[in-house]
Amino acid sequence: MKDKTSTSTSKKMTQMRRGLLELAVLTIIDSAMPTMRAGEIMEKLSKTEFHSPAGTLYFIFAELQKNKLVSYEYEEQDTSSPRRCYSLTKAGENLLKELRNYWYILDLTLKRLNSPR
Repeated sequence: MKDKTSTSTSKKMTQMRRGLLELAVLTIIDSAMPTMRAGEIMEKLSKTEFHSPAGTLYFIFAELQKNKLVSYEYEEQDTSSPRRCYSLTKAGENLLKELRNYWYILDLTLKRLNSPR
């Protein structure tokens, strides 16, 4: 049986991870020129701490599209149905830049707070 502290910690880590997962997805899409398929994004994430169920990732893709941070086009496949290929919009590029800058500031702040007096 989990104690109250470990349950609370687990919830906090889940909340942090959800926010960082969006940053990770934007980062992966940004690394792909010009586009990247959802399956490729999931494969990259599967090798990291951001491994997530497909439903979670498709929800993130839908949210990013709804907020006009990513766009997609269909890539024709010889053996299967067309696949969505995602790319960042200008708004997505701007948000990613802001998130990276904020992450840098947070990292520096935590390092300063951890340094001896």
